[in-house]
Amino acid sequence: MRITEVECHPVRVPGASPPFVWGDGLLGSPSTGEAAVLRIRTDDGAEGVAMPPRRGSGVILADLLNRVLREELVGHDPLQREWLWHRMWELDRTEELPLSLLGLVDTALWDLAGRLADPPGRYGRLVAAVLVLLAYDPSRGAFKDPSCPIHPIYRELAHPTSRRLDPEA
Repeated sequence: MRITEVECHPVRVPGASPPFVWGDGLLGSPSTGEAAVLRIRTDDGAEGVAMPPRRGSGVILADLLNRVLREELVGHDPLQREWLWHRMWELDRTEELPLSLLGLVDTALWDLAGRLADPPGRYGRLVAAVLVLLAYDPSRGAFKDPSCPIHPIYRELAHPTSRRLDPEA
């Protein structure tokens, strides 16, 4: 199995409703903005996705994909995650990758591996681990905050019939 495609798809991230404030003198919740989803596909049809946590990161991700990452990833075994992560680390020396994007490829590769280990119809599709850490409460089997601005996107990504990320849709 080899990586054949590495794509970046822009998505709109809704702001929190109602907005919140972190504390006196600090900015509150970000407003609606643009982000992107990284999608990695293989020659046998497996795919993994990841989304950077910062609004505005889509432009940076698209630039990095076109200049460096796509060429670095295509043709390699996606299950060699540690080796590929070290390649991203080495690229950081010359590209000075934004911290929020440094592990994005790793997250998409783990998502791909999880989907291979847990095919649709068995227990459902796996969603990137960052979702569980940030927005999902496994004890309740639900999202911690129904107004969480990320959950609609990840819920749609996790759905096997998702068309939101398909530019042809």
